[in-house]
Amino acid sequence: MRASDLMVPKGNLIIATPECTIQMVAERMLKADVGACPLLNEHAEPVGIITLKDLVRAAYQHTVAPDALASTLMAGVLVMVRETDTREHVAAVIAEHHLHHVLVANAEGHLVGMLSSLDVAMSHAR
Repeated sequence: MRASDLMVPKGNLIIATPECTIQMVAERMLKADVGACPLLNEHAEPVGIITLKDLVRAAYQHTVAPDALASTLMAGVLVMVRETDTREHVAAVIAEHHLHHVLVANAEGHLVGMLSSLDVAMSHAR
């Protein structure tokens, strides 16, 4: 099984830009009931991700204002896997980097989807 078999395709993702406010990203995520939102630059290249955990932490710690740019909350290092990577490789990347969500890219590095640790775990039950 490959990452492409487990991922949510790009067309079904909630996507934002680093210039969106944190409030806008949070509202989109809550409305769609998703746990993560990839951030793409003006060339549609992935530059970051904001997760529900990031939003909760920021709200609890009062470290970032809701009108701040999403770029202030996104992780500094973006970890991605390739759509051709095996489930086992994806699981290893998620475990190594302590992630819950990971973006999936094609051979050219363009975003094609996203998957979560739950997607990987559930695929073992099938």
